[in-house]
This record gives sequence, structure tokens and C-alpha cells, in this order.
Amino acid sequence: IERRAWPHNMGHETEQITELNYAKMTDDQRDEIFARLTARDDATEDDKDLLLRYYEHCLTRGTPEFEAAEALAHARRVRRMGKGG
Repeated sequence: IERRAWPHNMGHETEQITELNYAKMTDDQRDEIFARLTARDDATEDDKDLLLRYYEHCLTRGTPEFEAAEALAHARRVRRMGKGG
């Protein structure tokens, strides 16, 4: 059952596609991928909205809102770099 769940969860049409792309990975590499996929995002809805406005360049540089959004964006980058990406 687990073997059939992999392709389904990865969006692959067949088990062969999954095998071709992931069979050469070590168990540690596969674990890391799944850890990233299942990692919790602790950002609040307000944080996410603020980040969206930041990345869409809707905030004015120098305002408290901009500074808060920039700090959130920086923290996300640091977390991702710490996870190998």
C-alpha cells in the first residue's frame, strides 16, 4: 500500500515515474523531502497577508508595516536556508 501511496501523493501517474525519479535517493534524502513537505508553517493569516503585500510591492518602504513584512521575509529565508534550500 505504501508503494502505491508514493506516486499518488507525488502526483505521478504511475509507480514507474516515481521509481525513475526517486529510486536513486537515499533514505535520508527522501526523509528530508517529506520533512519539508510536512513542515508546519507557523505564520498567522495576518503574517501571510502582510508577506503577500510585501512581495507584491504594495507597502511603502520605511513604514512600520514594511519593516514588519521585511523581518518576516528575512526570517523565512533564514529558515529555508537552514533546511538546505
